[in-house]
Amino acid sequence: MKFTLLFFTLLNGAYAVGFGNTFHAEYREVPDVENMEVVEISEYELFQNTKSRGFPAKVPRAYDPVNNEHYDGVIVGQTYEAGLLDSYDYWRYVTVYNVIQDSERVAYLPYFEEACHDSSFFMAQWGESRSLSVSLSSTIGAEALGLNASVTMSIEAGVTFSTSRRVQATKGLQARHYPYKLSEQWVGVTYIQTYDKDRNSYGYLKRLGGFDRLKDYPHEFEIDNQNVGFAVKREVVKKCENYDPGEDKVESNALYIR
Repeated sequence: MKFTLLFFTLLNGAYAVGFGNTFHAEYREVPDVENMEVVEISEYELFQNTKSRGFPAKVPRAYDPVNNEHYDGVIVGQTYEAGLLDSYDYWRYVTVYNVIQDSERVAYLPYFEEACHDSSFFMAQWGESRSLSVSLSSTIGAEALGLNASVTMSIEAGVTFSTSRRVQATKGLQARHYPYKLSEQWVGVTYIQTYDKDRNSYGYLKRLGGFDRLKDYPHEFEIDNQNVGFAVKREVVKKCENYDPGEDKVESNALYIR
């Protein structure tokens, strides 16, 4: 029983529930801290309602409390120990972002023309391989933002995009098949979240006097070429006399984007 109690005490000291590992937190002062003020916020507003029993058990919501705006996703940065004169013990960057779906025709690859008499599961095929750069737009480094290793590596070295894709021809259609690159762009902001261990209270930083709308805080965040994929768009030019909708497998099982 004593060992269990000691183990729990050590864990509780190493982790502030909802604020990650504080035991090994690196000391770092908040940039421009003299122009910031702390606003306390309830756990209900700040964290997702989760039933996870591990440490940390709470994940921040995809919510910007500075501007009171909701987003699609959230990235949590590493925890830092605050300065001695600060009214909180720990702080971290929290990035909230929306996901924008991008669809771009691969212009240097040819399109395939399908005639009315063509009928083939394998009419033609593209083979594609190239390197893509990944751009991060933020005044904060990738490590402090909390980007995972694969995303950080893609920023440094780019990503390799390799694929092959077959094109299906349906009898009775005159159509063109175009290759498309799919990807996501993450666009949002990064704010600073705080934790006071003695009061077990959470908060966020905002500019003194409410000058957050100057656009330098929360910090802007943008990264492109995430979740890259490849798809085909079929453009029907006309339906011929010998067209049978029942034989058009493309229409029935969504092999193509539209």
